[in-house]
Order: sequence, then structure tokens, then C-alpha cells
Amino acid sequence: MIKNNAFTLIELLVVIAIVVLQLAIIVPSLGAAKEQAYAAVCLSNQKQLCLAWTSYSIENKGYREIISTEYCHNFITLDNCEIGNNYNLEFDFSLQHDLFSEFVDPDNLININGNIITWSCTPQNEFFIGNVNGNKSFKPFWCIKNYKTKTGLSESVSSDCNKANLWGTKHVVSPELFYQLNIKPGEQRTWTRIYTFFKL
Repeated sequence: MIKNNAFTLIELLVVIAIVVLQLAIIVPSLGAAKEQAYAAVCLSNQKQLCLAWTSYSIENKGYREIISTEYCHNFITLDNCEIGNNYNLEFDFSLQHDLFSEFVDPDNLININGNIITWSCTPQNEFFIGNVNGNKSFKPFWCIKNYKTKTGLSESVSSDCNKANLWGTKHVVSPELFYQLNIKPGEQRTWTRIYTFFKL
């Protein structure tokens, strides 16, 4: 008697059905993974296209310690939209009103919720918050978003900052991250401010 090692028709159909079922499960996830990879590449390219930075370097060649503070007036408006209820400003730390060194809001429009500042409507007068960080150490980062134009801008600093202020008026807002400099003779200090422009 000859032994037949071939598949029967039913066995062959079962194997084909299993392969088809596996493909039905795998192919959509491969497509989703491909889309996610493409989106990540696009986002990475977009960030690279919309990334700006300023690098600083100071060397103390004198005989006395340099003690100073560096900060930038970031006069910001996104797409020429006045400051108002379409904006929010986010810090990387919780905002505590009672720890501010100064709080000037003559139009009574500033709203604080956790780590986010919003405005009820467009301010007509200058506003100011001193020591937004409440004299606590913090990650030097802020991010402002305009939900009307779906655009945003963020700033981070490569080294720790000791103070943050916020100033603004109807057409601009200026979050300011202060970098403390204590440079002894013969020492050098280098730091970078990184700005990222993005779409929501």
C-alpha cells in the first residue's frame, strides 16, 4: 500500500482560511503603523523646519566673579491676532497666585488654572506677573497656543532658570525666562534658548 503524504482538500482550505485570517488581522495594523511612521516623519520634518535657537557663551577672563541675569523679551503675537480668549499660555509648573511677587491685571481678564494662563477677552491695558514660578526652581519651558489660527510657539532653555515673569498688552504677550549667571574667573558658561513653531 502506497502512503499518501498530500494534503486533503479540507486541510488545504483550513490552512488557506488561517492565512487569510492572519492577513486580515495584520494588514490593517501594518497600514496604521505605516501611517504613524509617516506622521512621525512629517512631524519631525515640520519641527526641524520650524525650529530656531539662540546660543550664548560667556567666558570670564577677568579677576572678579560675573553675577548677572540673562533673559529675552519675547514680544509674541501669533498670526497678528490680538491677545484674548483664543490664546492660552502654558508653563511646566503649577501657578500659585499667592507666591507671585507682583500681579498687575487692571482689566481683570487673566484666568489661572493649574499651569495655564488664559484671558477672558482682549486686554486694553498692560498686565504683568512677577515671579510666575514663585521663586521655586522649575523646568524652563513655556508654550503659547492660538486656537483661532491653530498655531503655537514654545521656548525652552538648556539650563535651569531661577525666575519667570510675564508681561503683555493687547497686541503682544512676553513670557520671560531668567537665566542666572555666576561665572568665576577662568570659567565659561554656555546655554541655548530653543524656539519651536508648530500647528495644532
